Amino acid sequence: MRTPPRHLVVIALATLACVSCVPLPMYVPTASHGFTAKRIDKEALEFIQIGTTTREEVLLRLGAPDYFDDADELLFVYRTEFIRGYFSVLFLTPFGVGGGHKIPHRGEALVSISFDENGRVIHVERR
Repeated sequence: MRTPPRHLVVIALATLACVSCVPLPMYVPTASHGFTAKRIDKEALEFIQIGTTTREEVLLRLGAPDYFDDADELLFVYRTEFIRGYFSVLFLTPFGVGGGHKIPHRGEALVSISFDENGRVIHVERR
């Protein structure tokens, strides 16, 4: 007779040790994308018009950039973090849900804005 693999034996023993507790992992996406840093999404960038919007207007609307070109300030880079959803682990017991833990699934976006020598926007990129 063939013996079961070791990892299955360990899992079975751990399950028995929990006295019928069953961990139930799940992913819960968020609809609102909770922002954890500066909120710079597509709507926040709609005011920018290539060739028209100035460096000062960008600073007033978006605030200080996270990175900028020190020499001539022809490039601003903004970094934004957001929460895409949560990884949750619930513990099912014979009496219902016995508790759980929620781990945020974070995302990041970078927005780079380039200016010409006159301080007007020439390029916007979001990644």
